[in-house]
Amino acid sequence: FGLAPAIAPILGGYLYVWFGWTSIFWFLALIGLTLVVVTQRSLHETLPPEARQPFHPVALLHGYREVGINLRFLLLSMAVGFNFNAFFLYIVSAPVFLSDHLGLGPQEFAWLFMPSIAGIMLGAYISGRVAGKLSPRKTVSYAYFFMIVAALANLAYAFAFKLALPWAVLPIFLYAIGSAMAMPSISLIVLDLFPARRGMASSLQGFIAGVINAVTAGIIAPVTWHAPRALASGMLVLMVAGLASWWLYVKVTPQRAAIGAP
Repeated sequence: FGLAPAIAPILGGYLYVWFGWTSIFWFLALIGLTLVVVTQRSLHETLPPEARQPFHPVALLHGYREVGINLRFLLLSMAVGFNFNAFFLYIVSAPVFLSDHLGLGPQEFAWLFMPSIAGIMLGAYISGRVAGKLSPRKTVSYAYFFMIVAALANLAYAFAFKLALPWAVLPIFLYAIGSAMAMPSISLIVLDLFPARRGMASSLQGFIAGVINAVTAGIIAPVTWHAPRALASGMLVLMVAGLASWWLYVKVTPQRAAIGAP
C-alpha cells in the first residue's frame, strides 16, 4: 500500500514513453491476473469452521445491514476516506500538477511520489512505534495535527507564491505523515466494532473509501486541478470533512465504550 502510489506513476511514465499509453492497461491486466492466481493459491481461510460466516445471500445481507447502517462505522470509514483523499487529490491530479504547474516531464513524477511514499512510510512507522504507548484516539489526534498544519501550509503557499520545487511538495509530504499515522488506529477501531465480522467490516470500509476515491478522481480533481490554489483548497476541504467525521464519531461514542479511549 505504501509503495504503490510512488512506484505506479513512475513505472507508468516509462511505459507511456517506451510503449505508448495502451501498454499501461495491458500491464494492469497482467497484474490483476497475477494477483488472482497468487491469492487463490496462497490466501487460505484462517478461521476455524465454527467461527466462519456462511456464504449465503441471506446471511451476507444480514451482515451487510448490521455493519453498513452502524453510525460509528460509517463515520470512521468516512474519516479514513476523506483523510486519504485530501492526499489522493494530488495523486490523481499529478499529470496536471507536475506537467502544467511545475513544468516536469512524464519521467519526473518522482518529484511528487517519492516524498509522498516517504511520508506514508514515516507515518506508518510512527504509528507502529507509538502503538501500545498511546491510545488510538490520542494517536489520531496527533495525526490530525500533522494534517491540519500541512493543509493550511499548503493553502498559504499556493496563495502566496508561485509553485517551485521542492517547496510545492513539502506540505504534501507532511500531510502524508499524518494520514498514514491515523489510518491504522482508525481501522483498528473499525474492526473492533464487529469482532465476529472483521472481514466484512474491513471490506465495507474499503468500499466506502473506494467510493470517495471515485468521487475525488472523477469530480473533485477535474474541478480543482486547473489552479494550484484550487487544489490546495480541495485538500483543505477534504481534510476538514475527515476531521468532522472523526469529531462526530467521538461525540456519539461514550468514552467507556470507545476502543482505545484515554
